[in-house]
Amino acid sequence: MSGHRTLAIGASRKARLKVQADLGADVIALQGRGPISRNGDVEYPFRQHSDFLYLTGCSLEGAKLLLTAKRDTLFIPKIDQNHQVWLGGAITIEEAKTQFGFDDIQWTEDFNDALKALGGNASKLHISSSLSGLATRLCPMTPRIPWKADRRLASQRVIKSSEEIDLLRLASEATGETHRKIMSYAKPGMEEWQIRDAFTRSLQEQGIREHSFPTISAAQTNGAILHYTRWNAPLIEGDLFLLDAGGEVEGYAGDVTRTWPVSSKFTPRQKELYEAVLKTQAAIEKKSKPGTWMSELQTQAIETLTESLLSIGLLKGDLKTLIEKKCISLFYPHGCSHMLGLDVHDVAPPQKRPGVDKPLTRSEQKLEEGMVITNEPGIYFIAALLNDPEKEKEFGDMVDWKLARSYLDFGGIRIEDDLHITPNGCENLTPAPKSVEAIEDLRASAISK
Repeated sequence: MSGHRTLAIGASRKARLKVQADLGADVIALQGRGPISRNGDVEYPFRQHSDFLYLTGCSLEGAKLLLTAKRDTLFIPKIDQNHQVWLGGAITIEEAKTQFGFDDIQWTEDFNDALKALGGNASKLHISSSLSGLATRLCPMTPRIPWKADRRLASQRVIKSSEEIDLLRLASEATGETHRKIMSYAKPGMEEWQIRDAFTRSLQEQGIREHSFPTISAAQTNGAILHYTRWNAPLIEGDLFLLDAGGEVEGYAGDVTRTWPVSSKFTPRQKELYEAVLKTQAAIEKKSKPGTWMSELQTQAIETLTESLLSIGLLKGDLKTLIEKKCISLFYPHGCSHMLGLDVHDVAPPQKRPGVDKPLTRSEQKLEEGMVITNEPGIYFIAALLNDPEKEKEFGDMVDWKLARSYLDFGGIRIEDDLHITPNGCENLTPAPKSVEAIEDLRASAISK
């Protein structure tokens, strides 16, 4: 058994024990995901629902779970002959016990009887919506509570166990190493899709087959498109390239972005803005510790980026006023952080920061030990914003519009690491090079090959 699998078994077992400790006389009945049709006989690549994966570590299509305070039973599908002809053989019960770490594993054909016996005696039945009709028939007297995906377990999932931290560390380290390899590989004239595919190959060489999200492989001005996924432009010497990509280890996500020159060196204006983003990222990392609110990290990003763009001349006027008016939103229209875990934008149970009516982030959270977050400030030159008459009216002479529009051929810069919140600060899980000197060394190596 691989070390990854051992960690996944330990993580899901701890997760079940936490839930069972508060379950009382209730029963949880969950249905894992089934295949999703793309067209005809073709299905989308399967990925288990994160709640189910969190509690079971099981990525089999059609699996089910029954959980009581004293019992946890995983149900797996028995593969018929036709399935074996077209899709291959089935896992046995004994193999599944080893692979998923359950003492009690049964076939899904036995699920109905087990649900009737356990659910009929439960005080409440927490149940997947797809099983609701079955429960009505088998357990008509038991009150049913619909399972709210990503909400029922959110407060538990947001704090990671030691096994989960190790899996996230492995994902971030492998992702970071792959970014390093790409920086020493890519050449002018290659296409965005070639960089995307090279990233996949490098992950596979490290034993990682899955991506945690569609790769953003952005040449030319496509780096200013925040979720760009077309992959059809060539890398041009003198431009920047932005790669936002991550590998997934046992469902746990890495999420790393690096921006680098297609040539062997940054141009002066590229370097100036790159170092502004790097300075902001360092300030956010320093501030990331227990007790800090996510909106405080965003405030730090706004202040540091505003100060830098004022120094460069893209913004004009009084620093305090520029910050209050959020002029930086023209160049930085997103948040600096989100939760990371089984989902790349992981669950974040809503919290309200005292004294703040309108938080700066969509998922306001007070950081705690055991959380894992991203750190991803950026600067972008987006035509839709810089050519918007309403934006020009809103910010007026606080922006040097002529200078800003001269950067519309620039694209964007984002630098992103994964941070584990520790008792006194944070641990940066991402080893990918990001200093100007380190990146230029890697780019010089790539160009010279």
